[in-house]
This record gives sequence, structure tokens and C-alpha cells, in this order.
Amino acid sequence: MSSSKPTLDGHEKPRKLEDDSAVYLAQMDVEFDKLPVDDIDGRSILAENVLRDVEHRLASASCDRRTNFIVEKFITDGSIEVLIDCMKRCKDYVVFLARNRFASHIVQSLLARLTYLLKDQPNAETEHPTLVESVVSFCSPLLHDMHWLSQEQCSSHVLRSVVCLLAGVPPVAEKKTKKAKHQHSVTYSLTLDELVVAGTFPIAHRFSITVPLRFKEVLLSYCAQLHEKKSAHDLQLLVANVSSNAFLLLLLRVLGCPERFVDAQGFQLAQSVVLKIMELSDPAEYGFEASVASSTFFAMAGDRCGSFFLEAVAAFLERNLFLGLVHGNCLGTLEAYLQDATSNFVLQAVARRLDHELAQLAAAQAPPAAAGDEDDERSAKKRKKEAKRAARDPFRPYVVRTAVALVEELLQTATAADDVAAKRRMWQERGGVLLTLLQCALTLRRVETDDDRAHQLLAEQVARLVLFTWTTAAFAGDVWTVALDDKGLVADAARHLSQRITAPPPTAAPAAEGDRGGGACAPTAAAPSSSGAKGYVDLSAQLLQCRLLGALLTFPTLKVALLAANVVLALDAAALKLVSTTGNLSRSVFDTYLRVYAPAPAAPAAPTAAAEAEPPVAPVDGELPSLAQQAQMTKQLSATLVGLAAELAGHFVGQHIVRRIFDASDIRGRERWVQVLSAPAVLAALQRTKEGRGSLQLVQAEAYVRDAAEWRNAMKKQMRAAELFKDLLGDAPAAPAEKKKGAKEDGPRGKEDAAAAADDEDGDDDGDEAAADAAGGKRKRKRKRPNQKAKASTA
Repeated sequence: MSSSKPTLDGHEKPRKLEDDSAVYLAQMDVEFDKLPVDDIDGRSILAENVLRDVEHRLASASCDRRTNFIVEKFITDGSIEVLIDCMKRCKDYVVFLARNRFASHIVQSLLARLTYLLKDQPNAETEHPTLVESVVSFCSPLLHDMHWLSQEQCSSHVLRSVVCLLAGVPPVAEKKTKKAKHQHSVTYSLTLDELVVAGTFPIAHRFSITVPLRFKEVLLSYCAQLHEKKSAHDLQLLVANVSSNAFLLLLLRVLGCPERFVDAQGFQLAQSVVLKIMELSDPAEYGFEASVASSTFFAMAGDRCGSFFLEAVAAFLERNLFLGLVHGNCLGTLEAYLQDATSNFVLQAVARRLDHELAQLAAAQAPPAAAGDEDDERSAKKRKKEAKRAARDPFRPYVVRTAVALVEELLQTATAADDVAAKRRMWQERGGVLLTLLQCALTLRRVETDDDRAHQLLAEQVARLVLFTWTTAAFAGDVWTVALDDKGLVADAARHLSQRITAPPPTAAPAAEGDRGGGACAPTAAAPSSSGAKGYVDLSAQLLQCRLLGALLTFPTLKVALLAANVVLALDAAALKLVSTTGNLSRSVFDTYLRVYAPAPAAPAAPTAAAEAEPPVAPVDGELPSLAQQAQMTKQLSATLVGLAAELAGHFVGQHIVRRIFDASDIRGRERWVQVLSAPAVLAALQRTKEGRGSLQLVQAEAYVRDAAEWRNAMKKQMRAAELFKDLLGDAPAAPAEKKKGAKEDGPRGKEDAAAAADDEDGDDDGDEAAADAAGGKRKRKRKRPNQKAKASTA
């Protein structure tokens, strides 16, 4: 039996497990593995019987290294009644179990399983009368000592599961490192990315689970005790510790959803805890546009754990308090945050929050939708009212002024005349800040104010700041004044960017002290460039540069977008190959490039393919490139990548680039691709891979090898059919064809004649005549346009 045995902290400790019990559990584990996975009832019955057999030794078996994984396996398939019995048997040892290396995982699995079962049983409180009392008595000892239990690694994970259960949230899986004791999370747990809506901080209310009201009351009461009984210094210790910091951030995410608790009690309590940690007074004491200075803000920003906490604060606090903190602690000292390897992440969080606030202002001022019927008219009136209400928002000018001050001060750190080389090196190491700053400046441009022209110039200066980090010493000092279409600037930026993209990834060495490394704000690591490589290659630095390049490709000012496109075309072969064969890099650069400059796919194989076609990217307040510019930039990209056609066509990422470019190319561009892919050596190599066979089928390489002229005719018909199909569906308005000298007026067959004239310009007349002669016939004369007689009679 697991009889009582006190420990130094005063909590009960179970005795050592007998060998007979370990042998019995091992035998039952073998029988359990013999059952099919789909035999849910059989597995549940066996798990229930085994847990009831060892209920007096359950705590001891959970702490034993021989049987802990067996107990966890049985608990994962247990019913609510069995879980309630387990909690009753282990409640006296729950603190010790939470701190134990093996048993803590069992407690997590028990709580996660119970949360999962409650999701499908909203009336579990009435169906199981002892549920509430059992859960409260099991979790109360942990919540009572949460201040010091959260500072231990194992017990902090258990506390996270307790908070999720009582708040009615699916269990959140903790992040795992290579040296973690448990390389797997508990069953039924979800990652944080699955529970948080993009651009928000709290766990979304739509993922909430119906739990008894008593659960939430217990959680709020113990959190209130933590806020009232602990001093600011005690709470700051939670921020400084790695384990308790993660627990505190999850607690803020759970309590931060106003809809999860009655009268938004959770949000108010969480905000009070945050203000006490930062040694600030009640939020009611701060007036509108008041500067909120915290004595601990700057010190926390330089600490690794403290910077994570401040990121949460920037995304969590009310708008007035957030703007007050920015004015009281950030503006005026931004260069100090920028220079530090840790506090610059706080700067990124501030810029992201400002970008979010500006996006809300821009969305509220959007013009009403076209009123075509009664529903549209009603929605249009509603949008007009929302726009008027947004214009009267008192925070609107405050948010805009704060964003402008942030962007201008950061620009001054680079435009200062002293020590240009040092400024350039500093900004090259702060790509994350640069990306968030660029996004914030672009969103600021969308907000309608009296200074729209000034905001436009401000965004262009941030774009030049990106070029400032890409140029060498020759252009670093003149990048603020040089013309954006300067060929030397494009060549210099492309050469330096190619070096940064092809730079070898850093070796797996421990991060320097104070450097957060791949923190919460850092971009995720990209997949390896080769499909046969094991593990992952850290391409976060390359991904950051590609995301900057992609942001410039969609810049509202066309000259900046064209500059970014020319930089892409000027990259060297090694950089182009790495970008086009790496998923994250390719999506950031080439997918964005083709959405901007390539028309919709010209040869859809089915209506579903046409539905997936993406229209060109149109900035909210910018201009689209002309049709001539789109065609020219698409041809240039096709000519640039055709040298890598053999390598891209057989790659699992590169094949998508081949498909997009081939569909967007004209007949000449398509023939260049098929000529490369139909070479005997290349054709034989591609036929041995799945991706290669798909690419060969796309370009119809076998048909081209048999008869090039017939291939041209078939491809032209396919392109004309795609255009006709596109016009019938009305996916995009047909662009008027440019008139040439001697061209007649457009008529019903004007588009077909224009397509035929374009084909004639491609120099394929000889091929068409040869195909016609081979068929034993002559080429038909073009019929006159039907509207010519009408014009003659009118004259």
C-alpha cells in the first residue's frame, strides 16, 4: 500500500512499489498491447480493471521508473469514473507526485484525459455527483502552493494542466527541446499555435470547454490570493524563473479572454497581476494619453525571461495602458533597445501591437461594399456607421502619433551621419525589428489622416532602410538619396543579398548569455533544402531576408516594388536555387513575385484549378503594375530560372515554381522550358522521380520530342481555351488589347484575332503551315469580322 510518509516540505510521500505489483503491471501491459487500436471498448474495460486492481498502489506505481509509463497508458484510456477514483486515491500525495520526474507526467495525463472527456459531456456535473468535489480537492493543494511549485520544472507542467482544466481550455503542450526529459507531450494536448488566433494573445474563446462553474471560481480565488498575498518582489521572481515564467504567461493567456469568465473577471485580475509586477498603480489612476513609467521595464527588457514577459504585456494590456507604457519607457531610448540582443524582441512586440492597432483603424475606415441588393445596402449602411464611429475614436490620433514617433526615431538611428558602417552592421543584425518596422509603416500608410503624404514618404524611407542593410559601403551612405531605379544599386543589393542567403547556417552551439536565440519572436526554422537530409537546417536568417524581400515586392509604391523584383532577378544562381528549393523561402519570394507580376494560370486543367488561381496582389492604397510590366517581369523571371529547370522540375518544392512559371509564360517561354526538360539526359533523370514525371507531364515533353510543331499548336489551343474559360467564368475583367498601326476596330472576334496576331508575332507561322500541309489541307483564310458590314452601311 501507498502508506503515508512525510517529506521535508510537510507533504505525504508514497512508499516504494513492491516487485509483485511491477510484474503484474508489466503483464497487463503486454495484454493491453495485444488489443487492436480500434477496439475502444475492450481497451477501456481492461484499463479500468487494471487501475481498480492497483488503486491502493497507484501513487507508488506512478513514481516507479519501471511502471510509470504503463500507468500513463492505462489512464489515457480511462473513463470519468476511473479518473475520479484515481484522484481520490492520490489527493494526499498530489504535491509529491507533481514534483516527481515520472509521476508528474501521469498527473498531466490524468488531467488532460479528464479535460478531453468533459468536452463531450457538458452535463458531467449532474451525471457524476462527486466530480466537482474530487477535482477541487485534488487541485487545491497545487494551487495553494503555486508560487513555489511553478518554479520547479515538473510541477510547473502540472500546474499548466490544472489551469487548463479549471478554466475549460484544452491542455496546452509545452515546447520540447533536444535535452528535455520527456520528448513527447501528454496525449490530448494541443500546441499553442492551434489555440491562439493569429495576431491575438489570449487563447480563443471558441476553444473553450463547458466545465462546472465551481472550477472557474476556484481558479479565480487562488489567483486572487496570489495577487493579494504576494509582494511585487515575489511576483517578479516568477518572471525571472524559466519554469514559472512559462506558467505565468499561460495563466495570462487563459485569464486574458474576457468572454471566458463572468464580467471579464479573469482579464481584470490578470491585468492587476501584471501592473503589480511592474510596480504600477491601479489603471483607473492613469488618465487619457498619460505617460506610464515603470521602474522595472528597462531592466526586464534586458533579461531573457523578462523580455518574454514584456512581449506578453505589450500584446495583453488595454490600449491606453499600452500606449502609456510606450511613451513612458520606450520612446526616446529606442536605440538602447535596438542595440541589445534581448531587448530588441520587446521592440518587435511593441511594433507588432502598434501594427495591429493601426490595422483595426484602417479596417474601420474601409469604404462600404457595393450595394447590389437589399442585403448589400444594409451592410453598406452598417459599414458607413462604423466608419463614422471610427473617425470619432479618441484613440485614433494617439495611436497614429505613437506609431509615427516610433518609426521616425528608429529611422534616425540609421540616418545619422556619424559612423555609417557601425549603424549598418547594427541594423543587419536586427532583421526582426526591421521587418516589424516595415509592416508597421505600411499599415500606417493605410490609415487616412491629414498627413497621408508624410506617411507615404515615411514608408519609403523604411524601404530604403532595408536597402541600407543590403548594400555595401559604396552605396550605404547614399542609399537615402539615390534613385530607386539605379542599376548599380540593384546590382549591389542583389550581390550582398545573395551572400547573406547562401551563407552557411550557424553551427549548433550554445547561445551567448543574454541572447535569446530562437525566441518567441524569431522566425521558425525552415526545412532542409535537400529531401534526403535528416533533421532540419536552421535557415531563420535566410527566411528573414526573404520575408523582407517579399514585403518589398508588395510595396504600394510601384518603383519600390519594381526595385525588389529586379533584385530577385539579379540574385546569383546559388541563391536562386536555395530559395526555389526551400519551402519557406520560396513562398516568401517567388510566390509573392508571381502573385504580383504573373496573371492567373493560363492553362487550368479543370474548373477546380481555375478556382485556385490567385489574382495579382493589389495594395490597398497602391497601384498594380500594368499588363505590359506584368508580362515583362514574368518573362524575365522565366528566363532567369530556366537555367535551373532540370534541378527544379525534379524537386518537391521546385516543381511548384516550374508549374507557376510555365502556366504564366507565353508560347516562347514555354518552349524554352520544354526544350531544357526534353533533353535526353534530363528526360531520363526526371522520369525516375515522382516530381520529375509530374513536371514532364505538365510541359508535355514527350509530345514535344515527337513533333515540336504539333506541340506548339496544341499549346496555343490550350492557352486560348484557358482564356475563353476565364472570360466565361468572369474571374477577371479582360484587358483591352493595345492597338497597333493598321489594326481594325475591336469586334466580337477581336480577342481571337488579337491572340492569333500574337501567335504570328512569335514566329510560329512556319510550324502552323507545316502542320497543315502534313494534314493534307491548306490553311483557311481568316473570316471578316461581322461588324465590318455594319460599319460600311453606317458610313
